[in-house]
Amino acid sequence: MRITLLILSTLFLCNFSSAQSKTWSAGKDTVIILRDSLGAAGHSKVYKDSLAVMGYTAVTEPCAYMTTAEREVIQYLNMARMYPKWFLYFFLPKPRTENEKSLYKTMSEMKTIPDPLKPNKKCWESAKCHAITSGLKSYTGHERQSKDCKKYYHGECCNYGVSDPAQMVLDLLIDEGVPSLGHRWICLHDGYKSVGVSIQPHKGYGTNVVLDFDY
Repeated sequence: MRITLLILSTLFLCNFSSAQSKTWSAGKDTVIILRDSLGAAGHSKVYKDSLAVMGYTAVTEPCAYMTTAEREVIQYLNMARMYPKWFLYFFLPKPRTENEKSLYKTMSEMKTIPDPLKPNKKCWESAKCHAITSGLKSYTGHERQSKDCKKYYHGECCNYGVSDPAQMVLDLLIDEGVPSLGHRWICLHDGYKSVGVSIQPHKGYGTNVVLDFDY
């Protein structure tokens, strides 16, 4: 079982792959050829484009304070924001539920966000403290469970019961059971420029992830 929660409201930044500063001749949001029409050249193109997308969105050292999985959450977020059609092609090729269909429509029509979210150490510290204490108390929600946990964010998403970084991002974007689609709005909002992600154990759901966003 998994659930998702959100709240609206000197940066320590990590570097991104230098590939993001290079010109990608295919364009930063190329509409990938449909699977059904892919020939040998098409498969080669998808592979080449995918390498470029992975390079543009990768979070690299010196983010020593973050785990590999936490960096991957940021990378998948950046894929969705910077290359929405590419993201849909690989992660939501056949939408079925109403929320999946609305996400497909939103991401197919959205204006791409040119710059990646940057990891923010203060946001990460805020997210980590909340994720740890929530897990220990089997808590779900946004109220800090310890006076030692300081809030540092303008938007927050919480997700429970998922361990795969790509699925964490996809769940937040689909936003099943949330009429406001608030998680989707936060994740795709171009006003947010940085984010902290922490993945921690949770007594009730096994795993919880907290994402704290800042302008």
